Amino acid sequence: MPYPEFAFNTTYGAWAYNTPPFSTDGNMTGYNHAIYDNHIKIFECPSDGGLYNAVTGGIWDAYWQNGYTLWGDYLYETPGFGKDLGRTNYIANAGYIGSGGPYCGPYYVNSSTKTTQIVDGTSQTIGFGETLGGTSSGQRDFVMSWGGSGSMPTAWGLPLDGQGDWYQYNSMHSGYVQFGFCDGSVRAFMKGCNFSNYIYASGMNDNQVINWALLGNAS
Repeated sequence: MPYPEFAFNTTYGAWAYNTPPFSTDGNMTGYNHAIYDNHIKIFECPSDGGLYNAVTGGIWDAYWQNGYTLWGDYLYETPGFGKDLGRTNYIANAGYIGSGGPYCGPYYVNSSTKTTQIVDGTSQTIGFGETLGGTSSGQRDFVMSWGGSGSMPTAWGLPLDGQGDWYQYNSMHSGYVQFGFCDGSVRAFMKGCNFSNYIYASGMNDNQVINWALLGNAS
């Protein structure tokens, strides 16, 4: 059974709205600061120098793909309620469009995927990838917290340098984004890489042969 914070049919509710004291900024947010304000270096990419800089919007505590619906929830970045929230540059793979699409990934709403269900093979299926949480140029509009980062669809492809938004994998590396596969291996994909092969790599049961050279990784 999935953990309560990832099972949205439970009575627990969203973690960011169940722990007082609550903010007075209009979003009525509350979370366990002793836990979620911790900065965990292994979750932070050294190339992203703007991870803790001021943002114009807020900090995603969760977003996820379920069928063809993209959901999101965020905290405003205000002193005491979000500004110190621990960040992350990594998010799980939902596949093309989550559980409702033809190229479903291993992580989607209420998922409990077993290794044996990854029919394409763990070395052929993305588990996690890099994210910026928002735009990649100028002042950051959003960033991602590690406490509830959810999963990411791949339906909108990999953006080019200086482009992209919160619903796309992205990084501050020049020209590439790194992905961790379900077997523990890591591959770097070119930004703006071949769309079809990118989708094949994100699906776990599509039976498609991936041309790694078109993704910028010939191995």
